[in-house]
Amino acid sequence: MKRKVFKMTNSELEMMEVLWMAERPLTKTEIVAASEDRSWKASYIHRMLNSLLEKKIIKVVGSMLTGNTYSRLFAPAMTPEEYSVLLIKNNALIDEASIKTIIEDFYERAEDKERIKNDLRDFLNSL
Repeated sequence: MKRKVFKMTNSELEMMEVLWMAERPLTKTEIVAASEDRSWKASYIHRMLNSLLEKKIIKVVGSMLTGNTYSRLFAPAMTPEEYSVLLIKNNALIDEASIKTIIEDFYERAEDKERIKNDLRDFLNSL
């Protein structure tokens, strides 16, 4: 059985970075304003938001009056860490045997190796 591949496009990931960095839910207009280096058209933004909603990466958390109309407020439905774990879990090439290699790679790249060791120790002791 073929596994469903779950991932965001580069543009969706850029939009998520805006939402992850925001301290509150944002309207579509606010997302566009925070992405000033992008030249996304309104129809493309609409498609990206709908795609992220379908993938359950974002959620609508309310609405806000902007001018004469109400705009939906969007917020992340998962953290960047949760998204990373989801990518790993859905990668057909990665299995339980890969965990050691992944942890070793992260450890080698870490700036605060002592914190990583303590976090891993705490985690393993909690099992």
